[in-house]
Amino acid sequence: MIKACILATLAAENKQIKEVLEGMERVCLAGEWDGEHDLFAAIENCQDTLLIIGTSFPVEKRMLLLEQLKVGYSHLKAVMMAEPFERDFLIRSYTLGVDAVILSSTSKAELEIALKIVVRGGRYVNQHHAQLILELMATRYQNRIEKPVKLSTLELEIFTLIGLGLTNEEIGKQLGCSKRTVETQRVHLLQKTGTTNTASLVRYGLLNGIIS
Repeated sequence: MIKACILATLAAENKQIKEVLEGMERVCLAGEWDGEHDLFAAIENCQDTLLIIGTSFPVEKRMLLLEQLKVGYSHLKAVMMAEPFERDFLIRSYTLGVDAVILSSTSKAELEIALKIVVRGGRYVNQHHAQLILELMATRYQNRIEKPVKLSTLELEIFTLIGLGLTNEEIGKQLGCSKRTVETQRVHLLQKTGTTNTASLVRYGLLNGIIS
């Protein structure tokens, strides 16, 4: 039997959550808490626990609590309630190990689907949140792209050959210059792009379309 613990929920959330839990098999309500201190002892004594964290806690407090619980109680299944405007913490929540993030305004039917998936050992992401996560990831990726720098013809040729995995000696033979010249130009490339090694240099080149 899975013990369900409800923490820091608002009245509307609490009512709907309890209605759904009452209709679920293999799940019983172990208790409700306004604060987290007594909750830890209750969770420690349960082998299988479903924790539902409501929105009466600020976002940062919910994040901290989730991190503490997931580290200390690996058997815990965690569901986080959220407001529509709290979109920035979605990826953080799933990274920390939350099993579902559910809008506080969600329908009873969707809440039931989400909790059943989590109880069976799965993770739930609704369509709206999945779209937001994709948008956030795309935005962060675009923001990581560096501003391209101006490179000489020789630097571009060497950059391209570095991307192909050639050594300094091989690059020199192909371009008809000395190994020492290639080494010097490689240093210039690192300085101009603000990178520190070949791997980060190649990554810069890929992000900025210099190499493919």
